[in-house]
Amino acid sequence: MGQVSVLNSMCHFHTPLKLTLLRICNGLGIGVLVGFVSVVIISILRLLYIAADEKRNDVFMVGYFGFGNLGDELLWRTFASKFLADYSNYTVSILYSDDIPEESDTYNFVRRKSYFDLIDELLTCKVLVIPGGGVFQSSTSVKSLIYYLLLVTIAKICGAIIILPSQGLGPWNSSTKVGKLALNWLGYILKHADYVSVRDKNSKLEFLKLTGISDTVVSTDLVYLGKNVNKASLRNVHKTMKVFAILRSSIKESYDIARFLINLNIENEDLELYPVAMQPDEDEKVWRDLGWTEEIRPALDDGNAFVGADIVVSMRLHGCILATISCIPWLGIAYDPKVTAYAELNEWDLCVLPSELTEEKLRMVFEHMKKTRSSFSGDLHKIALKNTELAEEDYKAIKYVLNHSN
Repeated sequence: MGQVSVLNSMCHFHTPLKLTLLRICNGLGIGVLVGFVSVVIISILRLLYIAADEKRNDVFMVGYFGFGNLGDELLWRTFASKFLADYSNYTVSILYSDDIPEESDTYNFVRRKSYFDLIDELLTCKVLVIPGGGVFQSSTSVKSLIYYLLLVTIAKICGAIIILPSQGLGPWNSSTKVGKLALNWLGYILKHADYVSVRDKNSKLEFLKLTGISDTVVSTDLVYLGKNVNKASLRNVHKTMKVFAILRSSIKESYDIARFLINLNIENEDLELYPVAMQPDEDEKVWRDLGWTEEIRPALDDGNAFVGADIVVSMRLHGCILATISCIPWLGIAYDPKVTAYAELNEWDLCVLPSELTEEKLRMVFEHMKKTRSSFSGDLHKIALKNTELAEEDYKAIKYVLNHSN
C-alpha cells in the first residue's frame, strides 16, 4: 500500500514536487513509527504470555562462553554433560557468542546479541545456572557485573530456580556509586538464590561481607566434576625437562617472564620450552612479539593440554587445575587473586607474584623439580582426588535442590 500511495502521489502532475515529496516523507515517517510501536507492543504481549505460561524443562547456562577461553568452555561443557546424563528430560541452553560450536545439535545456543531470544530464554527456563567462573567481579568492568545481575534477576522474577555453584567473588571496583549499587544488588541475589557455593576461602569472606551469611559451602572448580584423576608419576623428569608455559599477553610482566623462559631454553640443553595457548591470540602474542617462531601448542581440551610435560608454568587458573588433574607439578603465576586462592586452598607452595619471578628463581624451581618431581606428583594426586570429591558433593547438593523444587 505504501508503494502504491507513493506512485499515486507522483501521478498528480499539477501538484508541486516539494509538496509531493513532503507527503511521501510524512507517510514514510508515520508508517515507520506506527510499525515500530506495533512490533514493540506485540513483542511485550508475547513475552508476558510466555512468562505466565508453564515453565519448560530447560536449563539456561550463563557465563562468559564462546570467546575462545578453554577454562570457561570447560565449565559449561563439564556441567552440561553431567546434567544431561542425570536429567535426560531437560534441554540445556547456553548463552554464547555469535560463533556457535558443533554441539548445536545437542545444546541450544543463545547468541548474546539475539536480544529477543535471550529474553525468551530468561522468561521460560526452569533453571538458570552460572557454573562457576568469575563473572561476579567488577574490577575489569562494572557493566559486565550489572549485565549478569540483570539476567539472573529477570529469571528469578519469572520463577526460575537460580543455581550458583563454585562462584569466585571479587575483586571489586566500588569507588563509584554505580559500583556500590552493583555490590548491594549482588548481595541480594546471593541471599535469594536457591543454591550458592564458592570456590575458595577469599570468596567465602566476600560472600560474608555481601550477605552477612557465614555458613556458605566452600567447594572447588566444577572442571573437577566427573574427572578421572591421573595416577601419580613415579619418575622424576625426562632426560630433557619439558616445560609447558601459559602466559597472558595483557599482563605486562608476561614479557619479562617469557624472556626468562626463552633464555633458559637457549642456555640449557636439557630443557625444552613449549608455549601453550588456552586462549588464542591472548596467550600467543607475547611469544610472537619476542620472536618465538616455533609452534605454540593449542590447548584444545582438558585431555590433551599437557601431555608429556614435566612441569607447567601457568598464569591461568584452569592451567593450574588441569595440571593438578594430570598430576603434573605446576608453578602458578598469580597475576590476580584467584590463582593465589586456589594454591592456598590446596596448600600448594609453588605460586608467586609476577613481579617476584626472576630468571634465577625459575632456574632454582626447575633444578628442584628434577630431583623431587615424583613427590610433587604424589601430592597433586591427593589434591585432585580431594577436589573431585568436593565437586561431586557440590553437584549432589544441586540435584537435591532441583529434585525438591519441582
